[in-house]
Amino acid sequence: RDIAGGQFRFDLNGIALSRGNGINQQRISGELRWRLPMVGPAGQLFTLTADVRGDGYRLETPMATATLPKGDSLVSRAVPYLSLDWRWPFLAQGGGGRSYILEPIAQFVAQPYGGNPRELRNEDSSAFEFSDTNLFSVNQLPGYDLVESGPRANVGLNAEALFPGGEVQAVVGQTFRLKPDPVLSGFAGQTGTASDVVGRFSVKFPHLSINDRLDFDRKNGSINRHEVYVTGSYNQSSLQVAYVQLPDSITLGLPSREELTGQADLNVWNSWHVFAAARRDLLSDQFIDTEYGLGYEDECLAISLAYRQRYTSDLVLGLPPSTAVILRLQFKTGSTDLQPFSLFPQDVFTALHR
Repeated sequence: RDIAGGQFRFDLNGIALSRGNGINQQRISGELRWRLPMVGPAGQLFTLTADVRGDGYRLETPMATATLPKGDSLVSRAVPYLSLDWRWPFLAQGGGGRSYILEPIAQFVAQPYGGNPRELRNEDSSAFEFSDTNLFSVNQLPGYDLVESGPRANVGLNAEALFPGGEVQAVVGQTFRLKPDPVLSGFAGQTGTASDVVGRFSVKFPHLSINDRLDFDRKNGSINRHEVYVTGSYNQSSLQVAYVQLPDSITLGLPSREELTGQADLNVWNSWHVFAAARRDLLSDQFIDTEYGLGYEDECLAISLAYRQRYTSDLVLGLPPSTAVILRLQFKTGSTDLQPFSLFPQDVFTALHR
């Protein structure tokens, strides 16, 4: 609802984790937020946000640890911040329905230092990856257990070219802090007072999509992380190619990776499809996964049978090399248009991890 000219919001969130062997945890969180968007001179856009979040934890510890005594412990904290988001979009019109946007962005956050009691366990904030997706987030860390702290600024530039049939976009930016945030010391790209430079280049047209994400080392300009995803589709046929170069993750215990993945779904005759996919480790020069399949899909039924082979151990799920026969069956209701990736899923090798 609107209060004092701005938008007021209240969120309540909770979770309970119970383990047969280990620390049980319950959390309740409440967050109050007031946001005031404003239009300044010459089309400048300002958004003022005042926010406070309170977290309460109950921890049941069967054995004493370095930070928790045996038994029940109550831990609480308050996390306030004040932020100002500034954007200044410049728009130019071209012929043939084309338009171009150039938009500098700056986000300033005033927040006290601290806010991460040593008694709290990191249950939901480990999978942190600094990229264009969270560059302009006040709290770039996922989950609730860890929070950023201290004064900081997120600055960047957004450029777009809009066409009648699609768009091209580029985003680049960086985070600056008055002093390093200790909670980020274990995460790549966010140590020190200046983060790595992150960016994305994307192309979106009806039958073609390209996403190129980059993380440049702030000191020497080398590429720390590189992800390229190319997807093409026509009618019910599709082609997807992905290249990823990822650094090692200390928090997740994963080594550095460089992989190439390709998958193709061809509508060879009427409602019949053939499918093939492969993922290869470029560092060890060996296949990680392969899958081959045959399927049928119409407006009422989608059914496919595939043979998958896993050549290496799965570090995420803790599974050894394996082979599997996968049956996918879907009954449809009503009139459903046939779409690419409806018979064999997009990103087929990561679909099981979601």
